[in-house]
Amino acid sequence: ANKEGEINRLMNKETMNAFAESCGFKIIPSWVVKKSINNIPSNIIYPCITKPLCSIKGTKAIIKVCKNRQELEQVLDSYPESDVQIQKFIYKQKEFQLFGCSLNKGSKVLIPGFSEIIRSSQVTNTGFLKLIPISDFECELTLFKFLLQEIKYSGLFSFELLKDKNDDIYFMDY
Repeated sequence: ANKEGEINRLMNKETMNAFAESCGFKIIPSWVVKKSINNIPSNIIYPCITKPLCSIKGTKAIIKVCKNRQELEQVLDSYPESDVQIQKFIYKQKEFQLFGCSLNKGSKVLIPGFSEIIRSSQVTNTGFLKLIPISDFECELTLFKFLLQEIKYSGLFSFELLKDKNDDIYFMDY
């Protein structure tokens, strides 16, 4: 991403969400807290889901869904990471990943297709996938290309997206 340490900085979910939102993506309402139960904001929407704040810390196995504050307190009390992202739980219609390659700091972006997640496992969300050509993708690709250009990214990429029961599509991760 054009400078030393930039990828690690961009893997922080708070940074990632702010950046994606500034590029025009719809993001899931979220809060970032230290894992102490004393830091739980009063405006959290339940059910919610907990994730490590940095994508490179932890695995999918530590992501937990909490139906109420009591469950959230229990999860935070045993969470292995100190910084936690709490997101509103979205009842998904489907989850998918857009994948491709960005060349010359995003000046050329190749997107051959996307994968629909049929069933994920505890350790990865790429356990059972259906690969689909980009011609069947239901969103405009401009935002994805714009984001890659903005971070001056060169290399392979994937964007994780979620479609809810109202057909709204949310950015989740890159």
